Amino acid sequence: RQIDTVKLAALFKETRYGHLKVSLRSDDHNLNVAAILEPLGGGGHKMAAGCSLEMPFDSACKLVLGKLEAGLYESLGQLQPV
Repeated sequence: RQIDTVKLAALFKETRYGHLKVSLRSDDHNLNVAAILEPLGGGGHKMAAGCSLEMPFDSACKLVLGKLEAGLYESLGQLQPV
């Protein structure tokens, strides 16, 4: 299903072994979620990608959300605020 105003969805799931699975979906053709997760060992397609991280939940969320924010600014053709 789609929600008109949602351009990006991120799901963070902690496994019972302490790993974190990240899943990203995009409805914006200018936002390549596979490229965002590739440096983290992830893969997928331009509009659907995922990765697994072996780090604490808080650290992983901060890392991924920072990369997503940078990717969103880039897709909008804007510079990030300092």
